Amino acid sequence: MNTKKLLYLALLTAAGLVLHLAESWLPPVLVFAPGTKVGLANVVTLFALIVFGWREGLIVLIARCLLGSLFSGNIGMGLVYSLSGGVAAYLVMTVLYSFAFPRVSLAAVGILGACAHNIVQLLVASFFVGEVRVFYLLPFNIAASFAAGMFICLVVQYTIKYLPIKYLEATGH
Repeated sequence: MNTKKLLYLALLTAAGLVLHLAESWLPPVLVFAPGTKVGLANVVTLFALIVFGWREGLIVLIARCLLGSLFSGNIGMGLVYSLSGGVAAYLVMTVLYSFAFPRVSLAAVGILGACAHNIVQLLVASFFVGEVRVFYLLPFNIAASFAAGMFICLVVQYTIKYLPIKYLEATGH
């Protein structure tokens, strides 16, 4: 990995970390569904996947989750929730983007990634709480996933569309 690419990945990780921390200070999107967030840092993850490739996107995701949990002071459960949901969403988005895009729209990639994120986080919550009752949140989280996934994709699409080409060329893609 060359120095320029490493610099871009570090900048993306920092941007994702800022978005992750900023969002942690905001109230849940759905008051009756604790922990429901838009997932603003996923903008950076999806952007890294598209512009740099799956390996580099995964590096950005893992670094952001580790640093976000460390900086927010929630290195235990915060890291478990962040990594489990993030990796699940990333796997879904990577497979869809790599093998089904453009037959499957970028919006579908983001929405299904957000759905995977929420489903896995509910599975983790049910495991640690020891109750399956947390799944009452599933319909609300899936609805939120549609809105969040669409928003994330729109931001990524516009970023790629309006980012000066010299920055995208510098990535080697």
